[in-house]
Amino acid sequence: MKVNRVLLVSSPLDDDEGRREAVNSRCFPPLGLLRIATQLQCDVPAVETKVVDGDLIGLPAIKNLVESFQPDIVGVSVLTTAYKSALEIATHSKDCGVGHVVFGNDHASFFPEIILRRHATVSFIIVGDNGERDFVDLIAAIRSDLNPFETVSNLHAIVDGKLLSSSGGSGLPKAMQPRKANWADPQFLGDTIGTYQNAYASRFGKFHNTESVRAFLVNNAKGCYKGNDRCFYCSIYDLKIQTGSTESFWDLIRGYWKMYGFNFFFEVCDNFSGNMGIDSGDSEMLARLKGFPDAEVNKRAIAMLSQRGIQIHGSFVLGGPAENETSLSNTLSLIKEALAEPAVVAMEVSPLFPMPQAPVWDLFLGDLGKPGSQSKFEQIATALGKKQREFEPVWAKTRAEFSANDVIDLSLASQMWADHFTLLGHAPLQAIVSDLNVKISEAGKITGGFG
Repeated sequence: MKVNRVLLVSSPLDDDEGRREAVNSRCFPPLGLLRIATQLQCDVPAVETKVVDGDLIGLPAIKNLVESFQPDIVGVSVLTTAYKSALEIATHSKDCGVGHVVFGNDHASFFPEIILRRHATVSFIIVGDNGERDFVDLIAAIRSDLNPFETVSNLHAIVDGKLLSSSGGSGLPKAMQPRKANWADPQFLGDTIGTYQNAYASRFGKFHNTESVRAFLVNNAKGCYKGNDRCFYCSIYDLKIQTGSTESFWDLIRGYWKMYGFNFFFEVCDNFSGNMGIDSGDSEMLARLKGFPDAEVNKRAIAMLSQRGIQIHGSFVLGGPAENETSLSNTLSLIKEALAEPAVVAMEVSPLFPMPQAPVWDLFLGDLGKPGSQSKFEQIATALGKKQREFEPVWAKTRAEFSANDVIDLSLASQMWADHFTLLGHAPLQAIVSDLNVKISEAGKITGGFG
């Protein structure tokens, strides 16, 4: 198959009522897609590639671009919060004659078979966190009329009614194996690079002492030190530690500064980033959410960062397992203290959302078969003052609504979680979150959130 044009799309946030954007939404480009485009340019320069940020231009503009650009292949980065939009992009792409639609990123990785069987508009799914290798391998295989399941890793598709999957290292001949680009070429952003720069400057420029801030993303490390011992709400598909060369990383920073004038960088590793996951001001709640029972750690961390003049983008999760008036009050006290810190420039406060792959998802559906799940549930049930049999009717409802379902109503999931797995309830939590967002704005901080 001829592949002359490839469109890479970051699916826009679904238009669900009550959903709030992150504090840095539209301030940074989709780094993963930029890295794929850069690798594709290195290995297959004859292919014209465009990168599109759905949150920046919106769903109608994406559809228009599919019609005008006429790509042969559309790759879509799919998160749970943007899945319905991704399905619309896939349907429109196939209606416009696109040869293949490829889904990747976390949500596609959660449900490859379900998505492929229910949505014929999706040709392939690439799972995992190495799209810059696997997607480029797929393009090379399609262009060379090779069987992609013999040459591409982490690939899934339905062929003659059967699910085909591949795993392992690249099977491409050595001459065709991609070189690891390890950087993201900003040229694919075109004029939108100024849009991102202006958005960041308008929100966060006042917190910098320099006259001009040109911010950009970097990613020299992936994964989390906790590995499979996830935080209660963590739904990231792949937490395996992967790191690049330190020397190459600083060469990249210097190159970005010299070529593009970037002078402020966010490392977006899952293990450390510009966002500080404070989560709670209550020690018992922190033990349930993150595994360490000491709220003073958060307070000391805020103080240490503040003393060194390091900006803090703090995030809090309300409605954790068996959240009660006392734990909530402790968290609200810490939020009040954090808002008084000049180093805290942004704060996200959100209700807990059960998400696939996260430990909360298993408890939400009553799937207690994983190691440690039963004991964690029993601790939470005791704190709620309930017996396991009292959860059976709830689990029957959550399973009917969410089990083996690729389209997840996150608002409903959050509501059912708060009403049945906390001592506060969904409506009071939503009211508190709304009130806090007003107070955060009044304190001169940037606000946002998930929910």
